[in-house]
Amino acid sequence: MTICSISIPLVKSPTEGFGKRYQPFFDRLKQIEDQIPTLQGEIDFLKIQHLSSDEIIREARDFYTRWPDLEQSEKRQVIETITEKITIGSDDVAIDLCYLPSSSELMAAGQRNNMDSWLRPASGWPERSMTSQRD
Repeated sequence: MTICSISIPLVKSPTEGFGKRYQPFFDRLKQIEDQIPTLQGEIDFLKIQHLSSDEIIREARDFYTRWPDLEQSEKRQVIETITEKITIGSDDVAIDLCYLPSSSELMAAGQRNNMDSWLRPASGWPERSMTSQRD
């Protein structure tokens, strides 16, 4: 008589075999679940950015309609605020506007306000003068 011998790996408990087989799937599920808050934050940021751009367009249209009603001094202030440099050539005039980065560019660059790192004296807020940085 011939007896066949089959080698079956010994499993100490049923959960051990289950764990070996399905643990990679549980690990991947955990990774995906950990990414959800980050992705939700990115979605929320893009929604806000889209709403902000819509608001800017509405305000620009409103400003355009109010431009004829502005006083000369108000118009001058607006022009001086948005203009970096005006170059007058022999045949042309070049106007360089001030560049303000978008909120997404600011976030990508990692810039921040830095006011949170400003240490105020215990006696209260010091007076700060607001001076223009323009040339």
